[in-house]
Amino acid sequence: MKLTRMLVTHVNESLIKDSEKVSQEFTGNMKEFTSKWDSVTKKVLDKFKILQDASHEYGEFKALVAQELDWLDRLEKRLRKSPKSAADAEEISEELDDLENYIRNHPETRIAKIQEIGKSLIADNIMPQSVETEVTSITSRWTILSQQARARTELLEVSMAEAQQSEGHIVEFQEWLNDVDAQLSARISNDLTADDLPDDVQRLVEEFETQNITLQEMEQKVQSYEEAGKHEAASRLHEQMILIQKRFTDVAGKFEQFRSPTNLEPRLSRALRELRSVEEATCLLELASDDPEGIQGQLKHCMRFYQTLSDIKAEVENVIKTGRKLVEEGSVSDPAMYTARLDSLKQLYNKLGSQITESKGNLEKALDLSRALQEDIPALTTWAESVENELDQVDATPTADRDIQAEIQFVNDTLEECKKWEETKDRIKSNFRTFVSLCDPVYLEVLKEKVSSCLRRWERTHDRLQTTQAQLQVNFYNFLQFSPLIFKFLK
Repeated sequence: MKLTRMLVTHVNESLIKDSEKVSQEFTGNMKEFTSKWDSVTKKVLDKFKILQDASHEYGEFKALVAQELDWLDRLEKRLRKSPKSAADAEEISEELDDLENYIRNHPETRIAKIQEIGKSLIADNIMPQSVETEVTSITSRWTILSQQARARTELLEVSMAEAQQSEGHIVEFQEWLNDVDAQLSARISNDLTADDLPDDVQRLVEEFETQNITLQEMEQKVQSYEEAGKHEAASRLHEQMILIQKRFTDVAGKFEQFRSPTNLEPRLSRALRELRSVEEATCLLELASDDPEGIQGQLKHCMRFYQTLSDIKAEVENVIKTGRKLVEEGSVSDPAMYTARLDSLKQLYNKLGSQITESKGNLEKALDLSRALQEDIPALTTWAESVENELDQVDATPTADRDIQAEIQFVNDTLEECKKWEETKDRIKSNFRTFVSLCDPVYLEVLKEKVSSCLRRWERTHDRLQTTQAQLQVNFYNFLQFSPLIFKFLK
């Protein structure tokens, strides 16, 4: 084409130079040829431009088709995977997320772009049949697979909800088992029996019946999974059910043991524990003070222990009686050890009964002695002080102002009164000796000093009275001897 154009150009230039030599006919023919040539050339160039653009569009079309086919192949591969293969809610959730994310990442405009370019190519008569076939096929495939993907998404959502509900029931069941097991363990460790908590026992009976129904429903669910072809889910649920069933059996056995009438162990352990608790606290009953309030407090402790023994007496007797019967019937695993424990319970109860009864008597006696001492010591001390004060006044009176007869009468009356207070003195000595026999002397140093001081004062006052009496009698005798002479002298 380029050579032809060069030829035409050359001829035209030659015609212009030699126009006079060329005929008019030839000139007309060349002009006609040139015109046609330009027309043909223009059509060829236009067609070339169309084909050039079509080639670019077709290349883009094939690239988009390849991308879409690859995406559809991957989607189809995901959809070919059985929705029944997931074993639990987590796997179903992962599959659902994967499918939703894959669909979400699909370019929304790619199908429309393929259809748009396809129409353009068909309009330009560029491989129209092939292009139309590809557009129709890929559009149809996209429609079918997108519908299948939506259906699969809905199915997975339903399956996940069912799996989550099932797993939620399993978690609740396990939490219930843990809670009940902890309750029973705590009650057994605290030596509680069914008789102690009748309302709780009835509640647990009802809960065990309800959970047993739940186990049956789980077994039915496994069967329904198998029938639906959900073998992985059925297998996983069956494994979980076996574990729960075993734990349920263990906890139910513990509950039956707890509420069994022959379950004497908690009662025996509790009785021993209560008695040993009292035994450990008997140190509080040892007399360690002469203070009446302190002794009264110890006596209150003693009475509580006394009441405790009284309260559990019937239970101890019943445990011993029932335990002996179980040993005779061979219902215990180690009869010798069980008998030894029953003997220990009986001996401990009898020992504590005797010990607390004795302590009660001692504390009551000590309280009476303490109160008597608290009353007698101040009274005797006050009396002795008052007598000494009177004697001090007698001694301080000038001889000329003294009434010896009155003084002798006072001393004689006081000595007579002293005989009565001597009984108080003897009572103080006796009560103190008795108190010392009930209490460790190391706790009675203050009381000992009070008693000693009181007795010394009484002795001192008594001796002073006797000395004063003797002196006054001598003075009175001398007065009688000299009084006539004095009277005569004065007269």
